[in-house]
Amino acid sequence: MLSFLSPRAQAVLRLRHGLLAEDDERPRTTGEIAQELGITPESVTAYERDGLRRLQALVKGEARLLPYQGRVTISLGGADAPTLEGQQRQDLAQERRERLVQAYERVREQGVRVTIDRLVEVTGVPTNLVAAFLRELRGKQDYRTGTAEEQAQAHWQRLEKAYRQLVAAGTMPSGQVLARQAHTRQDTARAFLKAQAQQ
Repeated sequence: MLSFLSPRAQAVLRLRHGLLAEDDERPRTTGEIAQELGITPESVTAYERDGLRRLQALVKGEARLLPYQGRVTISLGGADAPTLEGQQRQDLAQERRERLVQAYERVREQGVRVTIDRLVEVTGVPTNLVAAFLRELRGKQDYRTGTAEEQAQAHWQRLEKAYRQLVAAGTMPSGQVLARQAHTRQDTARAFLKAQAQQ
C-alpha cells in the first residue's frame, strides 16, 4: 500500500517504521530521517502525518485510488470521497494557518530567509496556500526573488534533494518523476539526471 503514496512519504514511513529490508528493521527517529533525506524534522513529521492519513482514509473507504502522472495514488477528494463541509473546512484552514505561523516564526528565528519553498518544505502545505499566506502577512512581494545565481543554486539543491529522496525510497527517478518531486520543469530535471549520469 505504501506504493500509492508520494516517494517522499514512502521513504519517511519506511524509515520511521523500519520497513526497509529484513536486515534493517530498525525504526529511525525523526532527526535521523531528516538527516538521511536532507529535509527538516518538521517536514518528516508532515510527510508521516499525511501518509498515515491517506492510508487510513483508503482503509476506511474514505479515499480512492486514481491514476496521476503515470502512477496510482490515493486521492482524498474523489467523487466518492466525502467533502469537507462548513466547520470542517474552517478547522482545516485554521490548522494550516497555525502551522504556517509557527513555521514562519521558527525559520525567522534561525536567521534564514523565509521563502515559499522553505515553508512548503517545513509544513507540507500546498504552494498556493503558502504564497497566499505570505502575501497576506507581508504584502505582495515575490518571495522567490534573489539573484539569478542564487535562484539557480537553490533550484539545483532542490533537484539534488529530490533525487536523494527518490533513490532512498527505491525509485529510479525519471525526468517526469524528478520534476514532480522537485516542483520543476521536466527538461530541467532531465538535464540534472544527465549531469548525474556523467559524474
